[in-house]
Amino acid sequence: MPTDLERLIAIEDCKQARYNFHRSLDTKDRDLYLSTVSADLVFIPKDANNPDLGEIVMNGADTFWGFAEQVLLSRKSIHLGVAPQITVIDENNATGFWYICGYGELTEAEAAEKAAEAKEIDEHAKQALEIFAADAGGSKKSLAFESIEDEYVRIDGKWVISRILVTALASL
Repeated sequence: MPTDLERLIAIEDCKQARYNFHRSLDTKDRDLYLSTVSADLVFIPKDANNPDLGEIVMNGADTFWGFAEQVLLSRKSIHLGVAPQITVIDENNATGFWYICGYGELTEAEAAEKAAEAKEIDEHAKQALEIFAADAGGSKKSLAFESIEDEYVRIDGKWVISRILVTALASL
């Protein structure tokens, strides 16, 4: 088991991975993004208000980035992660829980256009887009609230995100 100091350092490193992940999306910085995730990243979006949507799983860092390019990166966005709860399991594994407040600009027409483009990237991307853009309501500006459950791994001494379960909670 890690010492108290090693545990605290791991917690801070996991937080930095999440913060930099958000910044990479907002600045459209692929290199920064790749420095925050494992190559075999698993991304699972869910909608707490629409349990009828089937499970969506995107496998691989490149798959998520391709989805993000189609859906998120073409628009202005701001991702704020708050109230992190990081649990260090052992020297190389940790979990985290976050609340996310995200701002984005997307109209219904743009959402439909992006849905068509996203379908070409991943068979589940269209469904994932429905989760993130369902409440756009014709507005170019939206505010979304999500919870995120992360899994972190330490690879070559660096903590990165290996699994993300994001649950859409509400949007305005």
